[in-house]
Amino acid sequence: MALKDAYKYINTNLNLSFELSEDIEDGLVFGCQDLIEDMEKDIEKYGKDQMVRLYPDTLGITLVFDSYEIIDENTKTTDYKPYIDLTLGQALNVYKLQDGESINIEN
Repeated sequence: MALKDAYKYINTNLNLSFELSEDIEDGLVFGCQDLIEDMEKDIEKYGKDQMVRLYPDTLGITLVFDSYEIIDENTKTTDYKPYIDLTLGQALNVYKLQDGESINIEN
């Protein structure tokens, strides 16, 4: 599992128009264990169905999701920074895939 798998998960399971770069090599990972641990704590606090906003960043020619925020009534939409909205459970899967872990797609 790796970045390419995270992109495929988003496109296949979440039905978003997320462009997969063909230039990403198989097996490329983005270590995000701290993000995974933070998100697991947020799942305990808010539940896996809480909506979050994932923000991507570029790492070379690769797009990685390296930050998120809980969506609430104070969350503002910005035109200058791209994002995708997912549940905490779905976002955790994206982070785990980026980190090279296997996931259970039922989440």
